Amino acid sequence: VVMTMNMSEFEELLFQDENVTGSEDTLSEHDKQCIRELKSNTFRLDELNLVSVGLTDKTAQAVSMAIKENNTTKRLDLSENSVGPTGGKAIGEALSVNNTIEFLNLSKNNICAEGGIAIATALKTNTSLKELMLGWNMIGDDGAMALAGALKVNSTLTTLDLWGSQLSMDGCKSICEALKENSSISTLSLHFNTLGEEGAKSVADLIQSSTTIVNLNLARTDLGVGGVREISDAMKSNTSITQLDLSDNNLGDDGAVHVANLIQNSKILKVLDLTKNNIMERGGDILGDALQSNNSLSSLILTKNEIGAEGCGHIAASLMKNSTLQELNLWGCRIGAEGGKSLAEALKSNSTLTTLDLTRNKIGEEGSCALAKALVNNTSLKTFIFAENMLGEEGMSCFGDVVKNNKCIETLILFGNRGNDGIISIGEGLAFNTTIRTLNLRWNGITDEGLMAIANSLESNNTLEELILDTNSFGTKGCTALGSAMFKNNTISYLSLRQNFLEGEAIATLCKALQTNTSVKKVNLSDNHLGGEGGKALGEMLAKNGALEIITLWGNAIDEEGGKSIASGLMVNNTIQTLNLFFNKVGDEGGDAIANALLKNTSIKTIDLRENGIHGPVERKILEIKKTSKTISSLGISHMKVKCKNCM
Repeated sequence: VVMTMNMSEFEELLFQDENVTGSEDTLSEHDKQCIRELKSNTFRLDELNLVSVGLTDKTAQAVSMAIKENNTTKRLDLSENSVGPTGGKAIGEALSVNNTIEFLNLSKNNICAEGGIAIATALKTNTSLKELMLGWNMIGDDGAMALAGALKVNSTLTTLDLWGSQLSMDGCKSICEALKENSSISTLSLHFNTLGEEGAKSVADLIQSSTTIVNLNLARTDLGVGGVREISDAMKSNTSITQLDLSDNNLGDDGAVHVANLIQNSKILKVLDLTKNNIMERGGDILGDALQSNNSLSSLILTKNEIGAEGCGHIAASLMKNSTLQELNLWGCRIGAEGGKSLAEALKSNSTLTTLDLTRNKIGEEGSCALAKALVNNTSLKTFIFAENMLGEEGMSCFGDVVKNNKCIETLILFGNRGNDGIISIGEGLAFNTTIRTLNLRWNGITDEGLMAIANSLESNNTLEELILDTNSFGTKGCTALGSAMFKNNTISYLSLRQNFLEGEAIATLCKALQTNTSVKKVNLSDNHLGGEGGKALGEMLAKNGALEIITLWGNAIDEEGGKSIASGLMVNNTIQTLNLFFNKVGDEGGDAIANALLKNTSIKTIDLRENGIHGPVERKILEIKKTSKTISSLGISHMKVKCKNCM
């Protein structure tokens, strides 16, 4: 059983035995019984999610009382609340006696040192907790030192997340010294703590001695050049760390020298994240040269480092020799056309790279065409992300050849490149493609002609599963063609046409096709102008469709008549699980019709009716229906959201 609740619901139930006045009764009897089971254990509650629900120190104490008596719940998420030091202390006391919770997230709760010390005390005797998230709690060095004492004796905790805990080099040193004696921690995050070079020395000592830490996060820890030198030297002898995050540490080109040393000497490191480190062309050159001799790294992330065309050239040269790298992320590295051409040459011979992200690099038509020509015959790349690169018509047309002839790519993301004539070429290529499963063409200025080309190919294409066409320029003619194609297509499972200024008439054929289509599970038509006419078409579709599970319709000006039509469809539909009608105009009449439909519908789990002009009596009616519903887990009404998710 998995449960998610809002604060008013949870507070009422936790305090009902103590006769504390609760808030308005909006829970079903079934939901109330589930919360009681947190204490009584006669009904197995495996996971309780209370993220960002306004827990205070008082309610946290009530939670702790329930935890003490519970012996079935394994995962508890209390993140993003305000339990404070007192609440943290209460949770700690509960952990001292609870022996079933394996995952606890207390991030962003301001438990401070007092709460951290209480949690640490519990860890000395607790033998069930495996994952502990304490990020952004300001436990400081005092809390860290208490945790260090616990880590010396605890042998079950495997994950410790201390991001943003206000640790200095002293707190870091105490944790690292303790972990030298600990043999269970495999994942450690010190992200966003001011460790500096001295703190890095402590981490380096730990790296040299540890044989259990696999994943180490040192992002934004103010390492600097001196700190990364210490880490790099320590990694030479480490035999366990396979994932290392050094992002956002302002390493610069001088720091890149030490990272290159790490890359050349580490035999087991598989994932290295260097995002946003102010590494420029010289640093890119150095890293690229180091990659040529590396035989362990499978993922390198260089996002937001301006290595430029020259740095990219060295990275590309390494790809011709490196035989292990599978993922390369160069998002926002300003490689330009020349960098694109260098990578194109590398892709002609590289046979191991499976994921390449070149988003926001101003590669332009010339570089794009070079890459496209290389991709036509590439046999390893499965995911190619090429968003916002100013391809233009010629560049997009070149990718039409990729779609037509490449036999490997499964995910192709080309959003934000603007080129409708090229889209026609891509559309035509889809008729021949047998591998692409996800195609993202958002924000490309696609007109009716471009969409018609895509639609024509969908009639015969039998591999595409996700098609994203948000924020384009097509209208009724293109949508009608797409609708006609969906009568024949039986593989598309997700279709998104968000923000295209479509009116009700535009989706008429699509809705008719969806009446009998059995493959589409999720549709997003948000932020269009469907109005009442669109609501009517959607209602008729829902009445006959037997496959759709999620439909998102927010911001469509669907009026009362449209709301009533959708309600009529819901009366008989038995597959829709999520319906988002946020920010429409269904009003009280439409809301009342939907309420009546919810009395009969047996599939809806999540429905959002906020900002629809639904008032008092109708709003209360819907809330009452939720109380008795056996299926509705999340309800948005007026300005609030009510959640209580129970999954048997």
